[in-house]
Amino acid sequence: MKLKINAIHFELSSDLEKTTQDKVASIEKYLDKIISAEVTMKADKTSDKKKTVSLRLDVPGHDLFAEKEGEVFEKALDAAVEAVKVQIQKYKEKQKK
Repeated sequence: MKLKINAIHFELSSDLEKTTQDKVASIEKYLDKIISAEVTMKADKTSDKKKTVSLRLDVPGHDLFAEKEGEVFEKALDAAVEAVKVQIQKYKEKQKK
């Protein structure tokens, strides 16, 4: 799976990049057909407490997408990953039919 990480309005630290890579890679154990993943992290200029993470997975025939907000990027990333896991379950159920 190819992974692209975008940072908007802030400098991406190596720790946050590594955490993001690990969390997104963990999704592959739920679905091995993922072609690519794109994570966009955005810091709100007006509020230090608003961080947004969007996660898009390119899978055959679909895009799975989740966007979550949090006080820190790690919490928003966790929430986005969990939301995508739910979508993966639904995607797999549709594939069985």
